[in-house]
Amino acid sequence: MTVRALCWLIRCELLKLWRAPAFSVPTLLFPALFYLMFGLPQADRTIGNVSVGDYILVAYSTFAVMSVGLFAFGVSIAAERASGWARLLRLTPLSPAAHLAARLVVAAGFVAAALVLLFSVAAIGTRRADVFELLLHLLPRLLPGVVPFAALGFALGHLCTPGAATAVANLLFLPLAFASGLFVPLEYLPSVVQSLAPWLPSHHLGLLGWSLVDPLPAASLARSLGMLVVFTAGCMAFAWWAWRRDAAGEEA
Repeated sequence: MTVRALCWLIRCELLKLWRAPAFSVPTLLFPALFYLMFGLPQADRTIGNVSVGDYILVAYSTFAVMSVGLFAFGVSIAAERASGWARLLRLTPLSPAAHLAARLVVAAGFVAAALVLLFSVAAIGTRRADVFELLLHLLPRLLPGVVPFAALGFALGHLCTPGAATAVANLLFLPLAFASGLFVPLEYLPSVVQSLAPWLPSHHLGLLGWSLVDPLPAASLARSLGMLVVFTAGCMAFAWWAWRRDAAGEEA
């Protein structure tokens, strides 16, 4: 894979998203809109030494990472397979790794843009310029989280039809978000959900961000990093298997 080929793929992905505002606009706007509705009214509250507004900002930032990873890959790849674009790409010398790398770069860019918009809304709504300091510390913690969720979406896109991919992505995304405490803090959820959360990658991704607002012990951070590494490796292997299965089905 050459740098030129990768840049060409990235350009194609950006053009495709530009021409499909039904995906790109909600992806950019939803985290900021949710913050306006649910976060801004509580932005001045504190619980102990923790700012509720900052806690919600991290939660919706994690939400953005998950949604871009699952929907940018799962739904769009399934649509490309149905249209024949994925088959055409297979006829080129480009490897699936190049295709995945280009999508990861574009997805990370969309996440960064969504977070800038989210924090801009927070800065204007709360009249706090210091929220951008939180964003600068948050980006290197959350952006790598695009990889496992994008790999999972990549696999779903190669296993499902367009309609099924949307349904399956939602079936995964919504329970993961709620059970991880992104919409409602875990202490307010049923005990069975609280016992499930430590096994969810979305919860551990959220913890990496929340630790900036409410510091965690080093052992807890190490466990979260370890869980995310294991989940990433599993999702990458799953994505590779799904791609090979889909390719074998087309060649048969």
